[in-house]
Amino acid sequence: MSDRDYVVNNSSALSDDLPTQGLPATMWTSLLERIANRNDVMSQLGGSPQNWQIKPQRTASLSPTFRVSGPDGSVLVKWATDRVTLGRHVIALPPKRVAFEADGARFLNNAAPEFTIPLAADPSAGVLLAGSLLNGKSVQKRLTAREDMPGVLAQVAAAIARSSFLTSDLAIDLDEQRSRIAHFSGNAALTQLNTELIFDGPFIDHPTNNWNSPHLDDDVQDLLSDRTLVLALQHLKLDYLTRADCLLHNNLSLDQVYLYSVDQEQKVIINSSEFVGYGPIEFDYSCFLAGFYLNLFAQDGLGPGAFRYQTWMLNEVEIAANRLLAEFSDLWRTRRTGTAYSELTLARFDDGEEMALAEYSATRAAAMAGFIGGEIIRRIVGMAGSPEMLQIEDEAVRANCERRALRFARQVLLDRANITGTQDMVAIAEDILRSGR
Repeated sequence: MSDRDYVVNNSSALSDDLPTQGLPATMWTSLLERIANRNDVMSQLGGSPQNWQIKPQRTASLSPTFRVSGPDGSVLVKWATDRVTLGRHVIALPPKRVAFEADGARFLNNAAPEFTIPLAADPSAGVLLAGSLLNGKSVQKRLTAREDMPGVLAQVAAAIARSSFLTSDLAIDLDEQRSRIAHFSGNAALTQLNTELIFDGPFIDHPTNNWNSPHLDDDVQDLLSDRTLVLALQHLKLDYLTRADCLLHNNLSLDQVYLYSVDQEQKVIINSSEFVGYGPIEFDYSCFLAGFYLNLFAQDGLGPGAFRYQTWMLNEVEIAANRLLAEFSDLWRTRRTGTAYSELTLARFDDGEEMALAEYSATRAAAMAGFIGGEIIRRIVGMAGSPEMLQIEDEAVRANCERRALRFARQVLLDRANITGTQDMVAIAEDILRSGR
């Protein structure tokens, strides 16, 4: 029986504001019956499925996400529908992507426990049970609300350093790594979508483009006519497609990172690895930093007090960069058991290990700056959007903030060969912020 033929009777459990994504509401009620057949769900929720409640959750996921609640607990459920609507663009995506998300989450969690593991995945139904999460709040929302979160960015940086290193050829032998790469190539539809939206979409008449018109029309046209910038992103696209350095979350935005209080400590959790796949080792951190800089430039449109908070943000991102390097360097010295950078070969030289680490890190800085620039452009010009920018009600004020972010993106992208690390990007951001006041 197909999804569209699947009929259920428990429509009373549906919330009135349940998003249907243009599909029949009966499809969503069928979700309830599918999970009700699982013993793990029954034991966690308790009671009768006829009395369970379904409430839609606002997430950054492509898949509609619901909290299904019973008398004993609740569970988050993602339904990987076979088509997703992005603006005017309808994209066919295989429901089996939930299997790759579940597999990827396990590998990432093994490397860094900050990455959450789903309870189970049912590829035939396109259903992912994401578990019952604590009442956390995304880093994106916390930054927009100007909350002080000392060390949180550094926690994220350390998690990315571990997930990147420990799923790379630096830590894994050749046979195992090639097996993993082959497996996750099955999630190519999501990699293709990323490629389309980041590297091509903003520069063509793509149906997902949705910039702040008419205020940014001239700025966008200026980007479209910049041959050097467009070609730079095409070079980076080739990097993204051909470098299978490590397993990536592949869509690590600020609203995928949550902060929870556990035993009076602030703990970071990274959700939703539905785009999981292999790619450049600096890509995940680049996506995270792109969101950070968008939030930084949005602060000027979010009311008084921006300068103090921006100063704090820039200090925290430098602390995070130091933590990233320290974590990666420690892993390099203690966990480099893979095929790349053989310990036996480097040991022939007294400083071989340290020189290799320094050169390896330096070559990644330029690409990181380029990916940051491309992701910022995508989020202002394309479909993904920037939640913090969209929170600025006055569109002209918002456009000024977006314009500064685009200036930053363009500069770090085109001058990436001269960027040696976060300190260079912070200096560029500070110059742009000063010039806008």
